[in-house]
Amino acid sequence: MNPFTNRQPGQEMITANQIKTALIWYCRFKRQWVCAPEVEFNFGWADILVDTGTAICEIEVKVNKGDLWNGEAKKSKHFRSQHANKFYICVPETLKDEALKWVDSVNPKYGIMIFDQWKSIVVVKTARELTGEYNPELQKKIIRRLSSMVYFYMNRDQAKPQTEQEG
Repeated sequence: MNPFTNRQPGQEMITANQIKTALIWYCRFKRQWVCAPEVEFNFGWADILVDTGTAICEIEVKVNKGDLWNGEAKKSKHFRSQHANKFYICVPETLKDEALKWVDSVNPKYGIMIFDQWKSIVVVKTARELTGEYNPELQKKIIRRLSSMVYFYMNRDQAKPQTEQEG
């Protein structure tokens, strides 16, 4: 196993976009929650922001050990009051043990989701409540993000370069 990537020789590289796609499917279709990717949130951006109807959950995706320990762990949101009710970290299955260590050292209330070998999302540690107040403003941010995505995709196909007329 490569200690820097936590991958076996010949094992394919898992991308953040693959995990985000699986998370959106899991949250939206399997759990029937409202969710959106890349939502401006908490003085930065949430990879996935979810409204379960009773709680707002932030999910951050990490694909390697360095990004987990040197990137996510140093973000200021982990050292001040959270605005989401729950926080999850989602990692490939090969980073499960590292994610458990990370959560234990940063905040034991955080949850862990795994992107497994069948490209499914599995909750291995349920997040506990960080704040008791459900914030409806965060629900609005998720809906605005979804609306802007629909607008973008509708207009993307309609935008065609104009051709010059002859003659």
